[in-house]
Amino acid sequence: MKKTDSTCSNCGFHIKDGKAIRCGFDYFQIPAPERRTPKLTSFPEVAAIHSCPRWDPNGASVLKPSAESGAPQKAETVYYLPGHGGLISTGLGQALLERGYDVTGRETVGEFKDVGFSSQVEIIANDLKEYFWREDAKVISNSFGGYLFLHAQALIGEPYVGNVILLSPIVGEFANADEHRPMNFIPPQSEKLLELANAGKLPVPLKCEIHVGSEDWQSCPNAVAFGKLVGVKVNVIEGAGHNLSKDYVSRLLDEWSKSKH
Repeated sequence: MKKTDSTCSNCGFHIKDGKAIRCGFDYFQIPAPERRTPKLTSFPEVAAIHSCPRWDPNGASVLKPSAESGAPQKAETVYYLPGHGGLISTGLGQALLERGYDVTGRETVGEFKDVGFSSQVEIIANDLKEYFWREDAKVISNSFGGYLFLHAQALIGEPYVGNVILLSPIVGEFANADEHRPMNFIPPQSEKLLELANAGKLPVPLKCEIHVGSEDWQSCPNAVAFGKLVGVKVNVIEGAGHNLSKDYVSRLLDEWSKSKH
């Protein structure tokens, strides 16, 4: 990633406190079971444009553990695209950190949100090609993050070679005729992926699986129709909505961790 991207506003360990940004790096080096959540004011405030020497020089947009932290110096990095407004450092991102991964990616908040959809897709495509184009790479997305990833795939024009999990992905209009659960949320360029898929021109990740709730009106049945059309395995969780349960996602991540190189 560009040097200008190596700032606190893009770091996976930053903590938002209203309009302020605080550094949570030291806190996240403590093993999860031993953490005790302190007051936000105990975290040092940093400037959004600040860049510190602990950034990973190999392109990951999270800090690398310091020698003093006692944490491993080499950690597999997962590229994570959260849902619209979601943060890398909380929720699923935190669960990945607890399993020994470093986490990087793009959040649709702040400056990245403001650049617009087409530029977001271009940035993600560049991230993947420059830093995560390996067979052992791991990419995980949630909701709108999956939509950004698939459009980045279309822009790149060739199948992604790493391991991909799409959780409750937005895929556009693939099952528009569903009268029981019509697609009320229309994302940008909502028909592009369908047009490419129908023409046999959508590059499909080589190792990809989708997990979606049966009651998810935003993603299911569009994700099911998408998977059937392009040959991606879709796991439908009966009774689940758009936000998959913590237990289900935890089991999924545990299985994923077993395949770590």
